[in-house]
Amino acid sequence: MESDRIYLHHLISKINLPKDEKDTPLQLQQSRTGYISSKGNLVKEIQKKFSLKSAYDRESRTSKTGKMFGFEALPAGSNFIFSIQSDNSGLLEKVKNAIKGNQSLGKSKTAEFGQVEIKPIEPITQINSFDTDNEFVLVYAESNLCFFDESGQPTFQPTVEDLGLNAGKIEWAKSQIRTYSYAPWNGQRKTTSMQRHCILKGSVFYVKGASLDESSKYIGHYNSEGLGKVIYNPEFLKGIDISGESKLKINLDKVHSLGIEKGTITTPLSKLLEKKHLDSKIELITSQEIHKYVHHLVPKEYPKLKDVSASQWGNIRSIASREKSLKEIKEKLYDGKNAYLTHGVSFEKCWGKDGSRRLNDFKTIVSKVENLDAFGKEELKADLRIFISKFAAEMAKTYNKQ
Repeated sequence: MESDRIYLHHLISKINLPKDEKDTPLQLQQSRTGYISSKGNLVKEIQKKFSLKSAYDRESRTSKTGKMFGFEALPAGSNFIFSIQSDNSGLLEKVKNAIKGNQSLGKSKTAEFGQVEIKPIEPITQINSFDTDNEFVLVYAESNLCFFDESGQPTFQPTVEDLGLNAGKIEWAKSQIRTYSYAPWNGQRKTTSMQRHCILKGSVFYVKGASLDESSKYIGHYNSEGLGKVIYNPEFLKGIDISGESKLKINLDKVHSLGIEKGTITTPLSKLLEKKHLDSKIELITSQEIHKYVHHLVPKEYPKLKDVSASQWGNIRSIASREKSLKEIKEKLYDGKNAYLTHGVSFEKCWGKDGSRRLNDFKTIVSKVENLDAFGKEELKADLRIFISKFAAEMAKTYNKQ
């Protein structure tokens, strides 16, 4: 998409249809999704999260049967910019002071949703308009537009006056209009309000023979809800030449960070959650090491371990599960006096054969896993006690020698 050329509908006719190198007319496709800035930065979609919820039965203190539903929400850390306008500067300042800070928005505010922080920022750069010498005016819908006809019914065919212009004629063939209907939720009445039948934001009206007095304004109805904002002759709708190609170049927004900053872990709950998260990583690393050695490295590098009987592996597993520390496990297995693998029948008939080849292989594996540097972090190492226990169990099952 970044390398594609952008063409403007109102500048294209049968005379200047875009063509490829073979002089074949191009099959143009409308761009209908995403959000684009005046500089051409395109956000294809807003990140959302989905969670499954169920209604709560207060009497039985359980989930209600048949009351499960899905919940789609904006994830924590999302940032949005909005503006408030008023002719009364004193009232505007009061509104600003009333809304800034921590607020609750949307549904399920008593559950896990709706907490936001509102703070003022520096004014954003306004979109410039270009001059057409009163030949035409492009009316760009920056927000949804809602109009009513003379009989008070919603209409998708506004007049020139409805668009905020004094004269001119709307050329529908050169205009691009899409419609949208919705019913806003009223948080005070806990129900939906009257349905709005709107011309969708992003729509463009081509008005021939009109003149301009200002670059933008609010038109139509429900302006207090953010509807009705239009921009006249926005610069991104200006063509390069008679080819109909736009000056705008698309740049895909590659920033996916939600802006969540890692906080300081101070509360008992946060410490518990951090420990559980760390334990899950260690468990994953341990399982990966067991699979790697049992199914890949033992057959290739330590084949003598395949001949160890299941009863031998069972005793090793029992020792590793019973002892509380790694030092105690090593002492019971091979470091201590009268250790299981270094004396008696086990040593003579199994671990001491072939110059103690099997014993040395087993000790080498334990040493390598113990010194494993996972992700370069000291705390992210395999749990050797669990490794020895599960490694012995997997070896007994995989190479079942009785």
